[in-house]
Amino acid sequence: MNGPGPHPEAWIRVRVDAPADPEQRDLWIEALMGRTHQGVVEEDGRLVAYLPGEPGAGPDEDPRLAGIRQALGELPGAPENGPVLTVERQSHQAWEEIWREGFRPRRITPRLVVAPSWHEVESVEGQVLLTLDPGMAFGTAEHPTTRG
Repeated sequence: MNGPGPHPEAWIRVRVDAPADPEQRDLWIEALMGRTHQGVVEEDGRLVAYLPGEPGAGPDEDPRLAGIRQALGELPGAPENGPVLTVERQSHQAWEEIWREGFRPRRITPRLVVAPSWHEVESVEGQVLLTLDPGMAFGTAEHPTTRG
């Protein structure tokens, strides 16, 4: 499931211990990307990938997991008995909206306030409001380069 479109009601979260060797880990990430197409996150020495959950199908019944186990098991750094996958079901969350909650208006100086467009800021005489939505180039003054 790539790009915009309807989201599944649930996701299958797959975690596996990552090889310590960076080159081996990169191969594992590539293999997971090829099997999940959703992206891979590194958390505390583990690789985490997501699969769209099929309604009514338990994670242990998903044939995609066997494909992941096989693909990783054939790579350098795989344990002798094959990789151990930790599988959980996770409800869909609208991350494209939830991440906005972390960005609030910030007073940079006594006169300058930086705020994302989705927050209303009370107008104060003499105050300069810069409306700036966080993105790849600029945020809301969290980073010193934006603040400068």
